[in-house]
Amino acid sequence: MAFQDMTFDELQEHIRDLKSQISELRDELGSAQAELETRRRAALPPVQQPRNKDTVVVKTPPNIDINKEADDIIDDFGRYGRIKMTSIKGNNLYITYDDYRDADDAFNGMQGRYNVYLA
Repeated sequence: MAFQDMTFDELQEHIRDLKSQISELRDELGSAQAELETRRRAALPPVQQPRNKDTVVVKTPPNIDINKEADDIIDDFGRYGRIKMTSIKGNNLYITYDDYRDADDAFNGMQGRYNVYLA
């Protein structure tokens, strides 16, 4: 039946049916998104990294000039222990500590503030 052949009441009923279908589809989408997020989280590796590594790698986005920001970043990481050496490769700043435990502390302390890895 074409819309122009429907009475006003029939159109209102049709609209109610469509709204109900939309609501059901939204519920299904929400469930599917929740399932996808659960699967994504299950596939992620654990945050803990192997220990006994003395170098923290700070990865910076391409739009950040690491050469200009390095001193500030090194100052932030310096509070975790004595830094033996630093180097820059691409957009990565490598910070090597005298003691691997300091690198471990820096890694744990700076997660969330910087994109860090142990190397």
